[in-house]
Amino acid sequence: MKIICSKRWNRQSDENGTIKLSSSHLLDLHSALGTKINRAIMDVTANVRICKPFASASGGFADVYEAEYRPKEEAQEAQDGEWLIVQTSDVVKVAVKILRPDEGLSDARARKRLDRELTVWHRLRHSNIVQLLGKYHAQGRDGMVMPWFTNGNAKTYLQMHPQANRLKLIRDVAAGLAYLHGHQEVIVHGDLKATNVLIKDDGSAVLTDFGLSQFINAHLGRSYNSPTLAGSIHWLSPELAVRMGGSDDENDDDCSPIVRTLASDCWAFGCTALEIATGIPPYSKYRGLRVMKVISGGELPGDKRTFLRLGLPMELWDLLESCWSQSPSNRPQTHRLLSEIRRMESLHHVIPSYDSPIHSDIRTAVGLTQALIQG
Repeated sequence: MKIICSKRWNRQSDENGTIKLSSSHLLDLHSALGTKINRAIMDVTANVRICKPFASASGGFADVYEAEYRPKEEAQEAQDGEWLIVQTSDVVKVAVKILRPDEGLSDARARKRLDRELTVWHRLRHSNIVQLLGKYHAQGRDGMVMPWFTNGNAKTYLQMHPQANRLKLIRDVAAGLAYLHGHQEVIVHGDLKATNVLIKDDGSAVLTDFGLSQFINAHLGRSYNSPTLAGSIHWLSPELAVRMGGSDDENDDDCSPIVRTLASDCWAFGCTALEIATGIPPYSKYRGLRVMKVISGGELPGDKRTFLRLGLPMELWDLLESCWSQSPSNRPQTHRLLSEIRRMESLHHVIPSYDSPIHSDIRTAVGLTQALIQG
C-alpha cells in the first residue's frame, strides 16, 4: 500500500490502489499510518533542519529549537513490508527539544533507557497528550521532535489570553493525566506544572515532558538543588520534599531512589490547577530550601481566602484540597478528578477572567512579595 501526502483530504484511491491523503500537517500523516508506524520510534534527524541557532525556550534539562521537518524524498518500507511513504515536498514546522550537553547520555544503558521512554511516549494517542513524532541526535546531543505549538505553554498563554476558559484547560489537564495513569503501562508524569502544559491552536491543552525529568534525575543522580529540579520544587508533594532535603530530621539518611508516584502526580495536578485558575504559582512566597521546609511541614500550596476572593468556586477549592492530602493514599484518583471537573462544567461554573480588577490587585501583591524575597 502506498501513501502520498498532499494538501487536502481526499480518501479516494486511484486505479492502482494508491491512497491520497490530504493534509499539510505531519500529524495527519502520522495518524494515517496508524499502528504501523508506532511500533518503534523513528530517528528523524536527517529530516529535520534547525531554523535558528538559538533556543526558542529552555526548561530544566533541555532547550527547545524551532525547526522544519521535511519527509525524505525516498520511499521507505516498514519492516513488515505493508506500507511505503512516497516522496513529498511538504514542510512542517516542528519543535526539537534537545538535552543540554551536561545532560548527555554517554553510557549506552542510559541511551537505551531513554529510547524505551520515548518509544512509550511515541505510542500514546490522546487528544490531551503531545504526540511525539520522532527522536533526534546530532553533534553528540539527544533530543525529540514534536509539533510546534504557536500558543506556547499554559502559563504564557493565559497571560496573553486572560479570557480563556480556564476550567476547560484544567479539565484537559485532568483528562491527559487520567489517560497516562490508566494506560496499560501506567505512566507517571513526574513533572506536572503549567509550563509543561502546551496549548493547541484550538485552545485545548496537552501534556508534555512526562517521565523525562524523572529519567534525567535518575540517570544523573540529581539532588534538590540541581538545575534540573530547581524549577519544579514548588510542585513537589510532601513525601518527595522530605526525601529531597526538606526534612528537619537529622537521622533521615534514607539513600534509596526517590520515586514519583500516581499520588505525587495528583498533588502536582492540584498545584497546576491552582496555577491555571489563579495565575499564581504554588508556594509563591517561598524560594530555595525554604520551599522544601514549608511543603514537608504541611503548608498548603495556595491560600483559600485569596482563592475565594478571586471569585473562584468553592467546589474547585475543595477538589484541589483533596489533592493536597498529607497522606498519599487519601488523594483521589485522576479519573475521579476528571469526573468532578466535568460535573462542575455541567453546572456552568465560571472562573473569572485574569484581567478582573481584584485579580490584578492580588497578582500585583504577589509579585511584590516575590520581588522582596528575591531581592
